[in-house]
Amino acid sequence: MAEVTVSSIFFRSDDEDDGPAIRELLMDATLAVMQSDGYPAVTPKRIAATSGVAQAVVAHHFPSMDALFLAVLRRDAHAALERWRRALTDDDPLGALWLINSESRTTQLNAEFMALAIHCEAVAAELRTYARQAREIETAAFDMVLRARGIDVQKYPPVVLATILSGIGRTVTGEAALGITAAHAETMEFIERCLRQFEIASASD
Repeated sequence: MAEVTVSSIFFRSDDEDDGPAIRELLMDATLAVMQSDGYPAVTPKRIAATSGVAQAVVAHHFPSMDALFLAVLRRDAHAALERWRRALTDDDPLGALWLINSESRTTQLNAEFMALAIHCEAVAAELRTYARQAREIETAAFDMVLRARGIDVQKYPPVVLATILSGIGRTVTGEAALGITAAHAETMEFIERCLRQFEIASASD
């Protein structure tokens, strides 16, 4: 596969003023390699080649691959959680969350980090924290919409609906990445129809 490059900029390893920019560059390179070839392909040599810096620069900023993976995960998770929180103020919060959960890039990176977590407890712990916060936001969105429509949250538990939403979204996009598309169109249409019903429902429905 052709080499993925994220920048043609060369930084000096002894220039401390460039530190934050270099770290961002190396994390971008890590994500690019994970997306193209999976996390096992992420090595200091590959990251150096992808980012256009000396291999010693990678070791200077990230003394271990675990440290690099954790930095990437924390940065990506923080940005993702901010998107989840903004969805709560969207005109269609459930629809916004559905779009996030059915994005191929998000699902692919989640799969890579989950595979990595089997071998790295620090990554596993970070994923657990991220998943808990994401589920809390999704649950809050369902709770807000259902209560606003006067729908019984005992009959339709928000946490269960949130789990179904995220689970189906990730399953469909994960299968699609493997070329499995049977019943996907029907499933997507069904979920979107259900979400529309929640948005327009009232206690008398």
